[in-house]
Amino acid sequence: MMARTVTRRVATVTYAANQTVQTQLTGITGRLRRIFLEMKGSLLVSTAGTNYAEARNPGSLVPSIMLRLNHQTVLKQGRWNDWVDRDKVFHKAQAQTVCSAAAATYAFRSRINLPFITPMGARPIDTVLNLGPDDRLDLDLTFGSDTNLVNSSTAQSLSVTPTINVIAEMEAHIEGVTPDPVGIYRETAFETNPGSGANTDYQGLQMTTARGMEYHHLIIVQEDNVANTGRTLESTITDLTLQQQGGGQVSQPVGIIGGEQLQYDFNVRNNKADSVPTGIYPILFQPNFEGRMTYNLDSSDLDDLRFLVDLAAPTTNAYLRVLQGTIERF
Repeated sequence: MMARTVTRRVATVTYAANQTVQTQLTGITGRLRRIFLEMKGSLLVSTAGTNYAEARNPGSLVPSIMLRLNHQTVLKQGRWNDWVDRDKVFHKAQAQTVCSAAAATYAFRSRINLPFITPMGARPIDTVLNLGPDDRLDLDLTFGSDTNLVNSSTAQSLSVTPTINVIAEMEAHIEGVTPDPVGIYRETAFETNPGSGANTDYQGLQMTTARGMEYHHLIIVQEDNVANTGRTLESTITDLTLQQQGGGQVSQPVGIIGGEQLQYDFNVRNNKADSVPTGIYPILFQPNFEGRMTYNLDSSDLDDLRFLVDLAAPTTNAYLRVLQGTIERF
């Protein structure tokens, strides 16, 4: 019997400092399950000096990823580290090879997973991406520079130019056996900056609502923007509430709950993944309930959906980032 799935490299993207590199992904037709991105390269820090490794390298080298279908439909949008953080929620966290600040050569490597099948779904292929012969996928990768890896007062350079391999996992359609997808699974992100002080009832995290759009997950990532070392994960959320409004009624599908309590709840429910790290607060609708789509948060009849957050003062300057996973029904 022929194999049901195939995994192959479909593109290799070469680093270009402070530029967005656009790549058409060719040779992908049929049912696309996921795309893997694998980044590798080497950084040479020539001499000892006042050097600071970026806290979230090497993912900090790629501040923007966008995957577009037929030029217009955005399937994936966010930073490289957004998918590093998602992997910590949905899978065993993958090891990364990072750069340090001391004078040396550092071979760095990171791999992320951009799924179209529903993470932790009872039937993940409900959202497999079905591509026809005329469909087109474009991947836009925005790169920073070597200072996004190590902020150095001495000479440094990329001794091996970074590349990103794009690997697609596809599956065969078997007539009368393989079910048709029922929707598209998208992943996007946005952030706000509550600032350097404590906040009570902070309401800067407002989500989009639309007919036919369901939320599969909402993950809050808290970062502190530290001098020299950049964004680092930090936990100062004391309480949070997810509030929805529709039809003249207001209700709270999540909360009030403490930040640590939310993390503990995740750790107890999801014993197949690593314990959630500092700064990551997962709210999983479908995955928490046997993967059934009926437990997704349907935004069709909502006028407003937002977080209300209490947070203590950060070390320096707080950023709250929301990683969204949505299913848009056909």
